[in-house]
Amino acid sequence: MQKILLIVLSVAAGLSAGIFASVWSAEYLDRYAASLEGAGNEVIRLSQEKPQPIPGTFEEAAARARDVVQPALVRFQRVGGIDPILLPGEEDSLGVVITSDGWVMTSVETAEGDAPLHAFIGETEYTIVDSVSDPYTEIYFYRLEASGLPVIPFGASDQVESGSLAFAATSASALLPTAVVDAHHWNATVARLPAETFTRSFTYADLFPLPGTPVVNSAGELIAIDGTPLHQLLPVVRSVIRSGESARTVFGATVIDLSAVHVPAGIDRGFSRGTYIDTVVVNGPAAIAGVRRGDIITHVGGMALGDESFAERLLSYAPEETVRLTIDRGGEEVMIDVQLGRR
Repeated sequence: MQKILLIVLSVAAGLSAGIFASVWSAEYLDRYAASLEGAGNEVIRLSQEKPQPIPGTFEEAAARARDVVQPALVRFQRVGGIDPILLPGEEDSLGVVITSDGWVMTSVETAEGDAPLHAFIGETEYTIVDSVSDPYTEIYFYRLEASGLPVIPFGASDQVESGSLAFAATSASALLPTAVVDAHHWNATVARLPAETFTRSFTYADLFPLPGTPVVNSAGELIAIDGTPLHQLLPVVRSVIRSGESARTVFGATVIDLSAVHVPAGIDRGFSRGTYIDTVVVNGPAAIAGVRRGDIITHVGGMALGDESFAERLLSYAPEETVRLTIDRGGEEVMIDVQLGRR
């Protein structure tokens, strides 16, 4: 513990009190050191190398994150209706601007009961003119009546490792430094899931007080909304920006990830990685292509399935694109081309 704490202190040595009040505190150092201790030696290596990508000192990383996130931060309020009336400046959820012409991303629905959602950037309120939802992640996109807005840059969330330093914008005036304790957290409650369902998310050393919290890396680049990694959202982001609609690829099967912790006995046939086909949707893309119950997908597009889920591997394919699968069918290797559907 002492060794880890010394590493944390060396990384944070240049921090000044003027960045954010929540950045520098004995309580934070205790929590961050504890998270490092629980994540293993890999975290110590990352800490010794300083935040990645290296922006300089911890102070410079925090200042950059603040300068990038704060102008693009969206605050949402629900005033009246079934919710209590908020005081001026208070917010009950957050989001972030992803296009200069008004598209923002959050994890909050437009309305609950008769309490409408109000959006603020800085002290200016903007009218919400359109909304799109992503059913696979429960992330929401709202179009504000605006132009020339500051936009947050995107980071490579698929390259985030356990122990990486991150910053969470927990309010309009607070930036919380935290650690990604687990970059591949298994969050499914059942083994059998639709092939398009994501089962992994980020977990952090801290709990965030508001939904829709944007999380950035040490360069100030967005890597997640709450625990949802950005790379899981990119297909919908592209679709929303181009057409104002949500579009996802559809495979059409219920699957079991063989790299998951809880896999029913007797179905893996000796495979520790891959995707087991549990059921096939009638007249769905998988069924039409000839995928059967009991098949184990071992490769997607010629690349072996590793720790990532099948749903994450499908992220590189657009709706109606064809993907080539390598399948183990009772010990026989079969190649099947599946034309993916659209939802």
